[in-house]
Amino acid sequence: MVIKYLDKFESIFYAVLYSNLTGNFLMSKNEVNNLFKNEDYIDIDKMNWQQILKEHDEKFGPINWYENDVKELYLLKDKVDLVLRHWKPFKYNLVVSVLNQAVKFGIDYVLNKESSEAKHFNKLVLQIIQEVNNALGYINFIPIEYKKEKFLIGQYKEENQIGDLLLKRLQEKYFGYNLLIKTNSEIYLYYFDQIYQVSVNNYELNLTDKSFNKFWQDFYRKMIRPQYKKAKHALV
Repeated sequence: MVIKYLDKFESIFYAVLYSNLTGNFLMSKNEVNNLFKNEDYIDIDKMNWQQILKEHDEKFGPINWYENDVKELYLLKDKVDLVLRHWKPFKYNLVVSVLNQAVKFGIDYVLNKESSEAKHFNKLVLQIIQEVNNALGYINFIPIEYKKEKFLIGQYKEENQIGDLLLKRLQEKYFGYNLLIKTNSEIYLYYFDQIYQVSVNNYELNLTDKSFNKFWQDFYRKMIRPQYKKAKHALV
């Protein structure tokens, strides 16, 4: 039996706890692994997390750093989010190992790099942060207007999945513009305080006015207009 989790801290954390209780293997829902493709699986996100935590506390003792509102927990969450952006699949085993160590030995054991896994984990965090900082200086934006809306579109060959982090940093600098970054695999768009992410395989987009206009008409129809209709319906 395999436990499957989302690429999110809470999902992986409770998958780790449930694995400790059951001895089942762990696997990301985004991970391609033919070894377990025909295996029955447990969706950790459909289970009662509070019950899992209660049973784990009863069997192994309370996880004080998780049950209390501590700043180290938020730091660990942020670091896990960064590592999950790494392009290599070994990140999953690394995050699972680090969370297991945090559960067994305490959160400081991981944050202070007491193990080889924790050292590797924190090294990947620094790699992601460094790529973000480097990318901010490399992107050249092209201004485009579409029906009085202002866009800045640019291109960046990302190694790890950092496009949304770039947009969050850049939107303060380019206030009043909608921002779009096309990478080798994704299109990231910051539009009216919301970030959209889609595969480049789903849309044709070159960095020209004509190509952008065609892309925007298609993207708006498929991604943005349905959200407006849904929001309007919810207010009725």
